[in-house]
Amino acid sequence: MKTFPLAAALLACFGSVLPADQDKTETREVRIYLLDRAKPDRDLKDAVAVLVIEQPNGKGKTFLLPRVAKGTPTPGEDRAPGMIRGLSGTSYFVELQTGETAEAGRSEPPEEKKTTTAPSGREVLERVHRHGVFFAQQIPANLVSGNFTATVTIRLANTTFSSEEFQGPRAAGSLEDVAVRVDQSLFALKTKAEEMAGFMDLKPMAGKLKRELFQLAAAGFDDASGAFELDRQWCLTMARHIDDACDKGDDARVQELSQQCGPRLKSMQSMLARGRKEIPMNPEPPAVK
Repeated sequence: MKTFPLAAALLACFGSVLPADQDKTETREVRIYLLDRAKPDRDLKDAVAVLVIEQPNGKGKTFLLPRVAKGTPTPGEDRAPGMIRGLSGTSYFVELQTGETAEAGRSEPPEEKKTTTAPSGREVLERVHRHGVFFAQQIPANLVSGNFTATVTIRLANTTFSSEEFQGPRAAGSLEDVAVRVDQSLFALKTKAEEMAGFMDLKPMAGKLKRELFQLAAAGFDDASGAFELDRQWCLTMARHIDDACDKGDDARVQELSQQCGPRLKSMQSMLARGRKEIPMNPEPPAVK
């Protein structure tokens, strides 16, 4: 339109009269770390990360996060720990830092005494944060400060990997509390399936179960033996089968699969309760029916 250039010129001339922060949006530096226990300080040349954030109203936004070179100084920062999720189809994990201050984020539990030579999850994280590369972008704070879901996609050379879903705000309580909620969700699914509940009752519960299992990824990352993550991934596979059974209206299958998860979940709860000590190094997964 002909009036647009004129309006732009007027804004340029009188912009100094407007409040200084009227057209500014508060942003945060959001960071993504690829967590590789075997090589925490890997260089990740030519890698890029994409963050997709979806709001409760269904609106989504996509952000490209460029790679920040290894060793880039970050003086004086006091960032809260990020949320950790698995990188599907790999042995890697992803940490999403939403730019909160340490006071706003959930504090970490005290470091436990090590009984093995393998580094703890916290030690690996500290090494990644000090010496590794990361992906960063300034993102509007309102997109990551309330309720949201997000996924991370990382492209390494010609290969693309996607993360499990992040949910904001971060889960309340400890990982042990999350495991208890998983147990409650499995019991509720089994009970509702026995009552021949309908799709609208079962489907949301199946989604909740998957989200809770996603939240346990931090414990999988922390366990150097891989036993916890093996159990978690097995339960996630069952949860996806449960979700599919809900779509098909197969209540008997929902009941069966919910019950099958029980032993694996008990094993995870035991590992959490004893501080992930004395974990078998070569666990064998049970057969999936």
